[in-house]
Amino acid sequence: MQIRNYITSVALLGMSAVLMTGCSDDDKWQPGPDTDPNNMSVYFEELSTYNLVVEPDDSRLIPVTVGRSKVGEAATVDLDVVECPEGVVIPQTIAFGANDQTTTFYIDLENMPSKSFGNISINLPEELTSPYGAGTTNLSFKVTISGAWIPVSTDVKLTCSPYADMTTSLYYLDGTNNFKLPDFFGSGLDFVFTMDTPGNGWTYIQPIKNYYDATLAYPDLGWGAYPYDAGWFLFDDANDEWPWWCPDGVTYPEIDMLEFEKAYAYMTLKGDDGKGWIYLSAYAYMSDGSGKYIDLNYSFTPEFTPYEN
Repeated sequence: MQIRNYITSVALLGMSAVLMTGCSDDDKWQPGPDTDPNNMSVYFEELSTYNLVVEPDDSRLIPVTVGRSKVGEAATVDLDVVECPEGVVIPQTIAFGANDQTTTFYIDLENMPSKSFGNISINLPEELTSPYGAGTTNLSFKVTISGAWIPVSTDVKLTCSPYADMTTSLYYLDGTNNFKLPDFFGSGLDFVFTMDTPGNGWTYIQPIKNYYDATLAYPDLGWGAYPYDAGWFLFDDANDEWPWWCPDGVTYPEIDMLEFEKAYAYMTLKGDDGKGWIYLSAYAYMSDGSGKYIDLNYSFTPEFTPYEN
């Protein structure tokens, strides 16, 4: 798809620009300390900090990959577990086989109770790492074990001209701030999102699954004040592809891509009239090469309200 190729090209150009701006003519620059040439330079391949929500059907074994820049003989490495919730099992050591550049261990969350959360922080031994190595020497994240998906409303009405009205459901993931609109706008994808400020009142919302961050698509534009210069595209995470569909199966041309603006993505679970609503404004790239703005208006009467002001 041409638009996807454009996004990828722009992202690469933006990355090059960032790398180039790292140069400096400062004559006060001094080289960093030398490192032991025998140092394996071990590192975590994962992001250094993130949030992990484990849903009811998700595996409770979390894989973590550790790499080493200097590959050689078999070796064992101690893990320094700085923080760990009760019930979580993390191995004390990991092992590299001869000539193996990576090894994988598992964080076992099996004994964490439902609707609980905690922080995990693991360091690699300083004497086996390098400040010039790949990845990161610390892995830290918040883990939440959710409860079940609970229906907030099973009779949500979606109005979006020029398409026919649709009926859907809204679910809340117990023990989290996450919500789900299944088969979002007839795309076949679940729109899973979180509230910026949990509660019944008005709040911005942010997707956490099936989306592609617009800052990756347009890294050269220079984003401004949050949330007015932020957004995302609807994206099929499981199949790593853009969805392509006709929302009501009748009105053509089909939607090739759907881009949302953060500033126009908000909801309330229960207003003064007892009703809840979700509003999303998006720009649709159509299969015939045209484009148009569409507004998705969801309204519902909550059967269950997760929060009370």
